[in-house]
Amino acid sequence: MRKYFQAGQTVFDPFSGSGTTLVQANELGIHAVGCDISAFNVLLTRAKTKAYSGAEVKHEIKDILARVQNVPLEQANPNTDSEFLKSWFAPQALSELLAFRDLIPEYEDQEILKVILSRAARSARMTTHFDLDFPKKPQTEPYHCYKPQRTCHPTPTAFQFLKRYSLDTIKRIEQFSMLRTNAGVEVIHGDSRHVNPGPIDGVITSPPYVGLIDYHEQHRYAYELLDIEDRSGQEIGAASKGSSIKAKKEYQELVAEVFTNAMQYMPSGGA
Repeated sequence: MRKYFQAGQTVFDPFSGSGTTLVQANELGIHAVGCDISAFNVLLTRAKTKAYSGAEVKHEIKDILARVQNVPLEQANPNTDSEFLKSWFAPQALSELLAFRDLIPEYEDQEILKVILSRAARSARMTTHFDLDFPKKPQTEPYHCYKPQRTCHPTPTAFQFLKRYSLDTIKRIEQFSMLRTNAGVEVIHGDSRHVNPGPIDGVITSPPYVGLIDYHEQHRYAYELLDIEDRSGQEIGAASKGSSIKAKKEYQELVAEVFTNAMQYMPSGGA
């Protein structure tokens, strides 16, 4: 971005993912527009790039954490229709996560609270400690963990993770607030082949891999907990589509459509 853009210009990331391009652009005073088909990625990016009132968001995070800690589990709401949640989380962990989730509508900065909840849920799943990225099935029994070379157990609770990521989030918000500029940030939930990002000066992005990751499935816990829209059928290069010659050809065509669309909004000579 330092090489191709100047403060006041606008960069577009059609596969914005977790928002790295948008965060760095803002630090440099560059306006940024991001687009992603994943509702979870859009939620994450909006939460990361928002301008917060430090004192207020800190109060909200600490308040909801204290309220969840004080909720007797028998009074929490562990009932859910999601078989995924019931199979991937221990009963106590699920009760704590649902208690946190059910309190979120009472707060102003709901997006950042949803991110904290999602981060905690990722760590609280019943899986091995060394396979948090792509666990294939719940780990319900003790197992040998090769890192510490000892027998480990699936986590029975989630509150410790809610606390860890709450404190970490406060720290991250404070750090970014010292670097954040007034440059505009817009995050679009949509198909980058068709969206209108408005006038842009160039594109910086990291396209999805071919046949390697199902980006919606990677964050299934968040979709189930937050009941957010699933557009997995519109993913480009999803693992479920494979990496055959046909799949690669389709991937190339779809990515080309994304950049062709972006070029409509970029002046001649754009980056």
